[in-house]
Amino acid sequence: MIIGKTFTFDAAHLLPGHEKCGIMHGHTWKVTVEVDGPVNPKTGMVMDFTVLTELVGGLLRLFDHNVLNNFLDVPTCENLCAYLAGALHGLLNNTEELPRFGGRENPMITVIVQEGEGGYARLRTY
Repeated sequence: MIIGKTFTFDAAHLLPGHEKCGIMHGHTWKVTVEVDGPVNPKTGMVMDFTVLTELVGGLLRLFDHNVLNNFLDVPTCENLCAYLAGALHGLLNNTEELPRFGGRENPMITVIVQEGEGGYARLRTY
């Protein structure tokens, strides 16, 4: 079963050396996080949405109304997606909330980062 939740935040960035995006500009970023795993028979959930919100929301608060270049050298949609997937992977694996995932210790997570109303990047990881 796959559960997911979508979050938004506003942040600025510039892409060094890029003709158009090398000038500081901002976007409303949309981040969707999906967790793939079995339904816990005790709770009836893969994961409590409240816990997912606390984990992801805590991370995204760092970026909200900030400059992404403060966190990433080249803050492309792809690099932000990889950064978030790595951070969330660690956070999700350290929560007691999650059951075993199909015999695996680690859940499969998918992170989708959408830059404004345009393009997006998606990364799946265990």
